[in-house]
Parts: sequence; structure tokens; C-alpha cells
Amino acid sequence: MPLRCIRGKAEEKGVSQKTCRIYYYSIFRRKRDEYLGSVSAAYISHFFLPAEPANMRNLALILFSFTLLGAMPFSGLAQRDTIRLQEVTIQSDRSELFMTGKPTVELDSSVISSGTGTNLGELLTSYSSLFVKSYGAGSSAVLSSRGTEARHNSVLWNGFNLNTPGMGLTDLSLIPVSGSGKINIIRGGSSPVNGNASVGSTILLARPEPKFYHHRSVGIAAEAGSFSSSHLESVLRFSNPGSSSQTTVFHDRSQNDFSYVNLAHRDKPVQQLEHAGINNYGLIHYSDFKAGTKGVLSASAWYQVTGREIPPMMTDPSSRAEQRDSILRVHAGYKTTFGNSSIRVNAAHFREDMRYDDPEFIIHKKYSLYNSFADAEYRWYGNEKLIISAGAQGNFAKAGFEEYDSDKERNILSGYTAMIWQPVNKWKFNFNLRTEIANQNEPPVCPSIGVEGNIYKNAISLLFHAGRHYSMPSMNDLYWNPGGNVNLLPEDAWSIEGGLAFLKENKKYPSLSLTVFHSTVDNWIRWIPVNGGIYVPHNISEVKTRGSELNSAYSATLSNWKFSYHFSYSLSRSEVIKTAENNSQDIIGKQLMYSPEHLASLLFTAAWKSVGMDVTWHYTGRRFTTADNLRSLDPFHLTDLRIFFQPVIRKHQYQLTVYAKISNLFDESYEVMEWRPSPGRWFSAGVKMNFDFSKTKI
Repeated sequence: MPLRCIRGKAEEKGVSQKTCRIYYYSIFRRKRDEYLGSVSAAYISHFFLPAEPANMRNLALILFSFTLLGAMPFSGLAQRDTIRLQEVTIQSDRSELFMTGKPTVELDSSVISSGTGTNLGELLTSYSSLFVKSYGAGSSAVLSSRGTEARHNSVLWNGFNLNTPGMGLTDLSLIPVSGSGKINIIRGGSSPVNGNASVGSTILLARPEPKFYHHRSVGIAAEAGSFSSSHLESVLRFSNPGSSSQTTVFHDRSQNDFSYVNLAHRDKPVQQLEHAGINNYGLIHYSDFKAGTKGVLSASAWYQVTGREIPPMMTDPSSRAEQRDSILRVHAGYKTTFGNSSIRVNAAHFREDMRYDDPEFIIHKKYSLYNSFADAEYRWYGNEKLIISAGAQGNFAKAGFEEYDSDKERNILSGYTAMIWQPVNKWKFNFNLRTEIANQNEPPVCPSIGVEGNIYKNAISLLFHAGRHYSMPSMNDLYWNPGGNVNLLPEDAWSIEGGLAFLKENKKYPSLSLTVFHSTVDNWIRWIPVNGGIYVPHNISEVKTRGSELNSAYSATLSNWKFSYHFSYSLSRSEVIKTAENNSQDIIGKQLMYSPEHLASLLFTAAWKSVGMDVTWHYTGRRFTTADNLRSLDPFHLTDLRIFFQPVIRKHQYQLTVYAKISNLFDESYEVMEWRPSPGRWFSAGVKMNFDFSKTKI
């Protein structure tokens, strides 16, 4: 056609706008069919599960083979495309598409690669108003959101829940952020879409967007800092019109031998933390292959080994305990479209092995966890105003703990459906429904409804969401001996939230969003002492949470200067309103333990040409350490400063970033968890390099 059509608008006279729109829409449909859809497949079996470091070489060979495959042309699988522009897909995962009315924060690749935080716990502490319960340097870190506990929050990788079936939570310190394309934070409950444990918040680890054009690049990063800490990372990317792959290799280590004031000692002496070292290494691989003109085949693998010394608490004279975690996660999927429909099928298998040794108390324990998933989803696109989805997911989990009478299993079959309806322009309604069958007490049927709409000249938008959510008892809650209770019911939550978003799409002014929320959780699980001092879990409490969240962001360019900021604040009041526990009236109406009422964070960036700085500030309010609120930890502020330099060496081919960072700039003395030491001011510096070997540029 002898004209240019851009977004359906004719640029030459003599051709009607209608003709141009038809031409543009035909291209749009062809590209949508080529990239949109979903149907998946390949399940990866048990023999592909090395759990010891000695097998790292075998896994590396397998992943290296994937990388080589990603660099080869698959002309038999993919239709060659003479257009070398990078394609932008219009498809979204379920966890993003069906979240209408939910406040969502996206941490993109620029934040992930900023040099702040090598694991998910550190990143969320710096860039969100979520509360990360860190048990000290080199130790575990878990998530709390909107007054919930760690078991009420989930982390998803390729759409599957990383929470371990044993403890029912995810250790954020074991999740590197360097392998993710972006990280999305969904505030509030989302069980009708994401399933178990999505009551407080859900963290989505998105795979890198495939690049179906000729591209080859290598990224290298190195950082060193106080306490003998170091971080090494390499990212290899290969792609062509038929395939795309990315492999990230990382290694972190630190002695964590910082000085701290021992608040548990009468004289409050300054001591040096001992036995707190950590050594963490692994790799994460993603591959995507075009399968015909409408399908994409995906494969992922994540292998990681973490060895860490368990440091003493301030109340302990010493510690000799050590823990070693070995993790393997593999995933395969296939997606395609046909007509106005799309299908996707995904499968994954997770294996986690942990060894705990404490020679001081003659403890030597081994734990193994297996978690397998299969998911199939069908979507029908009726027109531009209607999407209907239906699917099923199976989850088989097995845990081998010495503290169980025998190996225990948990089998769950889920059915879900969803609908998005846009009756008028800029107004969208979303309905979700999920039901499950389990070999233990089944969770309730969970519906949700969400609404988004423009209420004033694209400047003010309304958000509303209400639904039912749940958290199933962990295997430890059910089977731990002594103490487990097989009669536990799933925790049952109802929530409602609403808010306004101001200037969300207007880049000239700062954006602002305000959300208020309210939820109640019934059958809240608490471990309480019984005869003989043994603790047993019971469904004894009802908890009410209410609060508000404020977010604001802005970026601007003025001559050679660039400025940006992101501010986040959370007010959350969580209290027990009913309990069946004897002699527990003193906890009614009291804030839950380790649930701060106030949280805030600020990221400010300023750059002049190739020199810039980042300032991150995080505030954590008072946290009560007893259920009756008689004892608490003081609030604290943490400020980090990073100075960076990004010279232009050879534009578009070589990129270099050199940076230096001061963490805890004002040397704040603080405790995140009681009697757990935290470092004062410390320093680090690093370099990031990216080499682009592509012969053609986009």
C-alpha cells in the first residue's frame, strides 16, 4: 500500500482514514496472533534434579546447550520476518491481566540493575513500603504486608508459587533479583487469581521479555564492600528471529563481621558479630523459541546453592550453627493462538534440600521438599471489550522431615475462571472465581470483582476491588511432631479496597494514588502452649486490618539534567478482634506483633549528563514484640547514597557504569527483629559493563 499508516492515521492524501485503519488493524491482528497466545507443555522429570554442588557441572552443560540452541536459527519452527523492528507483544500473564482495581508497583530493569540489593529482601526494603522481617545479616528474610504474616504473602515465578510447603513461606534472602526482567508488587489479596497465600501481597518475578531479532550481548558486574562482601554477576543474551535466551550467573559472599552495640547486655558493650558469613552462587536461565507463526515455546531453569553461618542473637554468647540450602527449579511452557482464542499450558518442578548442623547441641538435620505444578488456561477474545478465561491447575507437594511421622503429601486441584468487560471507553470490570479440591481441609470458594475507570478528563481514575482470599496451613502446622494439628482449617479472608489515581497518564505532572483498605481474616492460626510446654497450632483468632497507602512518582528532564522520584507510604492497623484462647483478653484490640503501623520509602535520582546520584530513604515504624503490646522496638530511618558515572564509550555497543555507595548513611543503630544485630554505616563500590556484539541495530 503506497502510504504510511501510523496508529490508524493516514499520512498521505487521497486515502480514507477508514481504509488506513483497516490496513493497520490487519497488521495488528497478524502480530497479535503471532505473539499473543498461550498453550504449553513439556514437563521436566525427576532425573533432572541435581541437589549437590558436585552436579553443578551437569546442570551447567544442559543450560549451556539451551543457550547454544537460543543462538541458532529455527527456520523450521518460525516464519522468517523481514521486519527487524523489536516486536512488542500485547499479551499479559494472568497475574497481571486480571488484577483490575488493584494497586500495583512495577520495579523495572533500571531499578533491578541499580546496584541496590542483590536479593529480593534488600530490594523491597529499599524501593517499597513493604515490611521485610530480616533476622540479621546473612540470615533469613520474610515478607509482611498490610498487617499479615509471612505465610500470607506469596512470590510467583513463571506463575507458580515459591512458598515452601513445609513452612508455607518464601525466604527472600535466597531470591536473587538479577535474573528477572521486572518485578511487580500486587498489594492486597489476590487468591482468586494467584491461589494459596495471596492474602497480604503477591510478588511477581517476571521472565525477561524475549527478543526475536539478531542480538548478542554480555553483561558483567562486580562489587566489593565492607565486611569482606563481594558480588559477581554475568549475563549472556543471544537471540535471532526464531529464538531468544538469557543466562545469568551470580556469586555473593560476605563475612558480615560488623560491629554493633549489644543492647541485651547490661553495660551495652560494642561487639563484633561472629559466625555470620554467607556464600551464595547459582544461575538462572530463560529460553524462548517461536513455534510456527503463532506459538512460543519457553523453558526456564534456576539452580542455586547457599551456605551460611547462623549468627548468635544478642542474648547468646556464641553460635556454631550452619545451614546449607540447595535449590533447583525448572519450568516449561507453550502458548499459541487460533482464531479469537489462545491457550497456554505450563509445568514446573521445584526441589529444595536443606541441611542444618549445630555441633554445639549435636543437631544434624536434613530436609527435602518437592513441589510440582501443571497449569492449563484457555482465553477467548470476543472483541475489544470482552475477554473470558478458564483454566485448571494441579499442585503436588511432598515433604520429607524427620519431625514428621513419615513423608507427607499435599495434593490440590484448582479450577478458575475470569472475565474482563469494557462496556464503555476507559471503564473496565473484572470478575474472578477460584475453587479447589485438596487432600486436606479444602479452602473456600473465592470470588473477586474489580473496577477501574476514568472519572474526570483522564486526570482522575477510580479503582475498586473486593474479594475472598485464603491461606492453607503449612505441613509444619499439620504434621510437626510434637505439636502438629491435622484438624486445622484454612485461614479465610474477606477484603475490600478502593482508591483514586491522579494524573496517572500525564507525564507533565507528578502522579499520585491513594488507596484505603479493610479486611478480616477468620481462622487465624496461632501456636499456643498446652500441657508440658508443647506449642500446638489452633484456629483461634479473628484479625481485622485496615489502613491506607499513598504513592507518588515523577520524572523530568531539564536541559542536561534528569530528575525522578518515587514515594510510597503505608498506614496499617492490624488487631485481634476475637480469640478463643484462654486468658487472652489482654490481646484483644492490640496491634499484631512485628506489624509496623507506619512504613515509608523514597527514591530520588538526579543526573547531569553522565554523572548522577541515587538517594533511597526508608522508614520503619514501631513494632511490638509481645502480643499484649507491652514491649516494642523503636522506629528507625535508613538512608543510602549512591554516586554513579556512565561514560559513553561507543554508543549502543559498549556501556559502562561505575558507582560507589554508602549504606546507612547516618550510621543509624536499629533492630528489625528483637536481639538481631544490624550493621551501621558501610561502604561498597562496583562496576557494570555491557558489550553488545550485534551486527545489526534496531
